[in-house]
Parts: sequence; C-alpha cells; structure tokens
Amino acid sequence: MKRVYWVVGVSSISGLLGAGAVACSSSETTTSSSEDAGTDAPADSNKAPFDAGQEEDAGPTSCPTTDTITGDDIETALGPWKGPGGVSTDCNQNDIDAIKGLFAAAGTGGTVKYTDMQSAVSANCAGCMFTPKAGGDAGRWGMYVEVDGGNFLDNRLGSCFGEAKDETCGKTRFEWQYCIRAACPLSDCVTDTAQKKCYAAASEGACKDVTTAYTTACPNEKTLIAGCTSIYQVMAATCGGGPDGGLDASN
Repeated sequence: MKRVYWVVGVSSISGLLGAGAVACSSSETTTSSSEDAGTDAPADSNKAPFDAGQEEDAGPTSCPTTDTITGDDIETALGPWKGPGGVSTDCNQNDIDAIKGLFAAAGTGGTVKYTDMQSAVSANCAGCMFTPKAGGDAGRWGMYVEVDGGNFLDNRLGSCFGEAKDETCGKTRFEWQYCIRAACPLSDCVTDTAQKKCYAAASEGACKDVTTAYTTACPNEKTLIAGCTSIYQVMAATCGGGPDGGLDASN
C-alpha cells in the first residue's frame, strides 16, 4: 500500500476556506507540524471536478501521485471522521465579532493563531469550534480537530456540510479535501494553475473513488459552499444556531 505524509497545520489559519493542508511523500504515514494551516488552496478548490483554466504552467511531472488514495487510507492516517453532533448555540455575536476583529487586525491575507481564536471567544464557543481527535465526551468533531499537542485538522467544510446536509456529505467532503492535497503537494504545485491542473488530474486519478463518493453524497455542492464560504459562516452554521440563527456572519 502506498504511504503518504499527511501534514497538519499547527499555528495559524486564514479566514477563507481551502482544501486542507497535507502533503505527499513516498515515506511512511505520519503527522507533522511543519506546515502552516494558513496555506489555503485557491478559491476554485471548492469545485469538483476542477476546470484547469488557461495554459500557464504545466506543473511538475511528479504531481499528482499515481498511487490510488482511498477513504480507508485517509482514516488510517487522520482517524475516522466524526459528525458535528447537531447545531449548537454556544457561539453568539460577540464571539463572531471577536474572530472578525482578529482577522481585521491581521490584515488582508493575514493569518490568526488557533490559540488566539480559542482565547478570543467564550469557553462554550471554543468548546464547540475546537474538539479533540477522539471527539471528547460528546464524540463529535468541530471546525478544528486537535490531533495532538497543538496540531489541528481543518474540518470547517466537513462540519458545515455535515450540519447543512448529512454526515455522509460532511465526511466525504473532508476526505476529498485531504485526498487532493495529499496527491498534489503544495511544495511541488507552486502556482495556482499548477494546483488546479493537479487537483483536476487527482480527482480523475489518485482520488477518483474519493471524488465519486463526495460528488454522490453532496450533489448540491454549490448551495452548500455558498453557506460555508467563510469562517464566520461556519461558526454560525455549526455553533451559532444555524444559518438562520440571526447572527451576522458577513465578512
């Protein structure tokens, strides 16, 4: 079986959603703390399959991997995905505004530390947004999943899609994000065009089965993405009473 490095962001994150943070290697499976979670995929990573766009850069010949990556491989590396456990009301407008303030201070394209986000919101809100890999007493995964010692998995779209549609949709979205990043390491696919070409190829190649599972489970993907575009929308949708809970989740 192929062996993959799954790199998990540890320190900071950007406000817009991307495909996750993983990288591939021929070495054995491990979790690393070497990549910043603020490194997001281009906006088009929210679409499947991808339009490769104009011919600018053919990208590296080693990207994507030709090894098939399955849902089982992802679960072995990152752990079995857990559902968000139902919409809560643990986050209020003050919590969302506090996170908005952090990103406003960081400036355009800036990143914010996970620890700063945890400190900025109420304890109840932090408990909804951040969950341990084991799921804690509630057995659920929130927006961010702590693997160990400050290493986090980005589960924003997994949790948001899980609440907006169902757990199968959330799980397959999470696995698809991490699959295409495993197949297309950002260290190789350094331009937007190269990344999009690789994601398109991976969706038809190494991640074909994962992509099929995702598109089957989330046929209303465009509608789901529209309600889960920013961190504020995801906070409202999963921890703030839902998208119709009355909170201002605008950018």
